[in-house]
Amino acid sequence: MKRPALVVLRHALVALTLVLIASGCSLGPREDWAEAMRGGFEKAAAGPPSTVKQSVLVKVIETTIRQTPRPLIEKSTGAADFSARRARLVETAKRKAEVVYDDLVVYAQRSESSIAGTKQDWARFDYGREPDVELDDNDRRLAVGAGLISPVIAVELLEGVLTGSIEKQGEGMKAGVPTTRYSARLAPDTAVTKLDDEDRQEGAERMFATLGVQADDFPVDVWLDAEDNIRAVRYVIRQQKDRVNAFEMTLSWEFPDTEPKDARIAIPGRDATIRSDRFSEFVTELIRAFD
Repeated sequence: MKRPALVVLRHALVALTLVLIASGCSLGPREDWAEAMRGGFEKAAAGPPSTVKQSVLVKVIETTIRQTPRPLIEKSTGAADFSARRARLVETAKRKAEVVYDDLVVYAQRSESSIAGTKQDWARFDYGREPDVELDDNDRRLAVGAGLISPVIAVELLEGVLTGSIEKQGEGMKAGVPTTRYSARLAPDTAVTKLDDEDRQEGAERMFATLGVQADDFPVDVWLDAEDNIRAVRYVIRQQKDRVNAFEMTLSWEFPDTEPKDARIAIPGRDATIRSDRFSEFVTELIRAFD
């Protein structure tokens, strides 16, 4: 028996409503939060260079080493140019160690004894270098507390945030502005696949491997302001030195709503740099500069 047209229409409207409700549920608040985090890099790249403050903390998870390793550089401040994928950070301590990032390439000042009368004031390490150099025990040892991740890359890698893991943690002041803090988990493999070319993907993979990151995902916190600008990011990374020794490195970056004192980020020229093929050699050059 045929149903009246009005009944058929009513059933169709009910079915459509259920579909819309189901769609709304699947695009809950976590989807919106994830979209804001993943769009943070593009939004920052559309604006002027930003002031950046970085801090590094190291804690012991398990170790046979009596002395807890200290961060290579505990606190630093500088400028981040997202559109150019560059950053410059200067240590706030007396040593004033300077580190410059050109995407996945890191430059560090050398000590006077290392320079030895030459014009090569900088050491250069490229996470994306070819051919790849296999990590050894010395590389892993010096990676503990070496928070050598560009603040620009840190924001870009939020593409790897797992939507279902995001939780809203509350509101408060951060980087000098009102923000909302969200906790989540970031999957390095997912983040890497979102990068724009294969060379950068391989470079980011080596960066995580060099810093001893072996977990499938790790905790992150992201602070967003009222306009969904990223004001702070925190990575909590387990650094696995070997089977016995493991440490927790907390890397934090803040992006205040202020213009950097000097937004220029000059990259040292080839004549002014030496290339370090091993991560341990590069870190040693930076440590010597503290003497």
